[in-house]
Amino acid sequence: MQILKDKKLLLIKLLTAVFLVFMCCALSKEAFLWKVCNEPDRGPLEELIFWGQCEQQKETLFLETCEEFDRNLPPNTELLVSACTSPHAIGVSDGKILFVREEKTGKIYLLDLSTGEKKDIPIDRLILDRGIFLSSELIWMQGSLVGPEDPNYRPHYVLDLIDGQRYELLDLTWFPRLEQGKFDPKYYAYFQSAEQVFIDHDEYSAIALAPDFRHHPEGNVILSEFAIGDTTTMSDNGKLLEQLMKDLGVSYQVVDFAGSYTNPDVPSPQVSILPVVMTITFTFLEQMR
Repeated sequence: MQILKDKKLLLIKLLTAVFLVFMCCALSKEAFLWKVCNEPDRGPLEELIFWGQCEQQKETLFLETCEEFDRNLPPNTELLVSACTSPHAIGVSDGKILFVREEKTGKIYLLDLSTGEKKDIPIDRLILDRGIFLSSELIWMQGSLVGPEDPNYRPHYVLDLIDGQRYELLDLTWFPRLEQGKFDPKYYAYFQSAEQVFIDHDEYSAIALAPDFRHHPEGNVILSEFAIGDTTTMSDNGKLLEQLMKDLGVSYQVVDFAGSYTNPDVPSPQVSILPVVMTITFTFLEQMR
């Protein structure tokens, strides 16, 4: 019985020693990381550890460097959007407005390139995921590619940034067809009576907005190019819709997305770790000689 008690005491002492060693190692690691992350003077190896482990300090260093960069711009340079906010920008088709989303601040706004004015817009997930600017005032919020009878159907909308309201677009693509599935040309009257018509080549779609469309939503429609003909013979997206509008004598605007869905390379002050890696490598080689 005494032997069993002695073994238990020995086991407890052993476990206590292991625990203390573990805690000492953990505390030593934390102390080392705190030193690396918070002291300005670092050697090559510590510099490499800093860039791999010290996220909060890296963010602080980035902001300090970035703000210094903003304060010391070259002459005749105007700062429109600071890289410190990690911005993503989309050009609007009229070329006068930028849609800007600042990741670090969460702000979403339209930037007037001529005046520098920033106009806040509603934070709507659909704008970020499915929004396409028709103009600086109108955003097409894309719906689903299936018809109203499908449970996954989602209507198309136009978001008016003037009043903040959504206006549903009737999807002519799913309207009743003639014999042999042909599109009924009587629906072209929507485009002939429209005040604004937009054609998006990339999305194979034409959108018509009625005169005073806010008060006459029944005249706002969308039509897919696939509904009116064989697009496989067309070399360019949207050309079939353009030809249709010309035949109908309808004026239209092409939604130009040549640079719309690219995030511009905003100059951002960075510190490269490549020199650090090279320094460590050369130091190691010198020691091996």
